[in-house]
Amino acid sequence: MKTFRFSVMFLILVVILWTISEGSAYANARENGENASRNTIENTTTNVNTVENLAVENGLNYFRKRLDAGIMPGDGAFKNDSAITALVGMAFLSSGSTPTEGPDAQYVRRCMTLILENVRSNGVLASSNATEQGAIYAHGFAVTFLAECLGMSSEDERLRVVLEKAVTRIVQAQGKNGGWRYGFQPDEEDVSVTACLLTALRACRNAGIPVPATTIKNGIKYLLHCQNPDGGFRYRLVAGPSAYPRTAAAVAGLCAAGTYNRPEIHQALKYMKTATPSEANSETDGYYFYAQYYAVQAFRLTATETETQTDAKTKIKPETKVKTETKAETEMEADAIQTIISELIRLQKPDGSWRSALSTDYATAMALIVLQVETNYLPILQK
Repeated sequence: MKTFRFSVMFLILVVILWTISEGSAYANARENGENASRNTIENTTTNVNTVENLAVENGLNYFRKRLDAGIMPGDGAFKNDSAITALVGMAFLSSGSTPTEGPDAQYVRRCMTLILENVRSNGVLASSNATEQGAIYAHGFAVTFLAECLGMSSEDERLRVVLEKAVTRIVQAQGKNGGWRYGFQPDEEDVSVTACLLTALRACRNAGIPVPATTIKNGIKYLLHCQNPDGGFRYRLVAGPSAYPRTAAAVAGLCAAGTYNRPEIHQALKYMKTATPSEANSETDGYYFYAQYYAVQAFRLTATETETQTDAKTKIKPETKVKTETKAETEMEADAIQTIISELIRLQKPDGSWRSALSTDYATAMALIVLQVETNYLPILQK
């Protein structure tokens, strides 16, 4: 009898152990299957963007080599230029690195240090050799980049002081009509500089640097007053033709100012979607990369929802409500971005750079920011 009970108990134990073993095997198989499935999905997604990712990596490597060699970004007429250094820094930020983290943290820090080493005593973020025209753009792009670094750097206290002074210079230089131009003198204004500085102010506001609401509001008014009946934007308030590059810049500037979805913007987008950029030859016209840089921002940042809320930081209320975009319009904008990206990949040189009559480094940095627009790492490119 005892032998029978022992045999039964032994049999039960064997069944239990077999069940546990099979359950574990099933769980492992299921986990392996899920992992395999997940890896398949991830690999498929990766393969879709392989060419794009390779273009970005080659472009970033072009700057890694130059920075490792002690060369400050900028070439040609823009050698050792703070604006281009800032654009290079934003290209690295767009890849996911910060001044303290990520595989390219050292290059983000290097760009940040180079800009800080060239801050003028009057607060302008431009090297001493910058022209009057170059200094205002250097200031705008440098302010944007440093503001993106604020909160992620070991030099945050210094950055905040520099940025607060830089914002003061921008506010003081605003013209009577609400725009900005060269020389930090409030006597002339144009669309291009205004768009650049509105973006810089937005980056600062995102980083917690105080920006007067009236400065932003007046900047918005200036840009809107420069719009032509065809929806495009002219260069200044005086009569002039519309052009694709400055129209893209104006829309991006308006979005940076917190104005995303109003009739004037929709008219501008319609103009951009139907107009053919005159810069057909990218290597001989300096505005090609400028146009693509702002165009992807314009297409990406324009809202698809009715603008009904007030911008909490500027306290600027939308003047007009407009209907949401149709699905076809949204898809058209996505297609426009993809067309730009595909064209840039085609134009990349074997060494990872892009060429421009103005500056290879300028073209390469702007192209890299465009190619990484969907990474969503740069706050100024977020909706």
